[in-house]
Amino acid sequence: MKVLHSERVELQRVETKSGAKLWKIQLEKEGDFLLEQNPKKDSIFGRWYRVRKEVDPDFYLFWEFKNGEYTGRVLRARFQSKQELEREIEELLKGQK
Repeated sequence: MKVLHSERVELQRVETKSGAKLWKIQLEKEGDFLLEQNPKKDSIFGRWYRVRKEVDPDFYLFWEFKNGEYTGRVLRARFQSKQELEREIEELLKGQK
């Protein structure tokens, strides 16, 4: 495989004032990062994330920040097996017939 672009990315574990331990993906440019949703926040997203993580601990939601400002975009990610992914694909394709 040929590298077309490369930049430094650092995975950090951070702790908020409320004691929540979150993942932060620090990108190369200062002020550009992705921050995991805080499940301790008493907001619609915090409450939803708390419930979602109880049901699916392999699910992650990250908020995007550029130049230290929230962009309004989120990254949703979930670790799962190849078999789980294949089942999802089959179900989706069945609905398109």
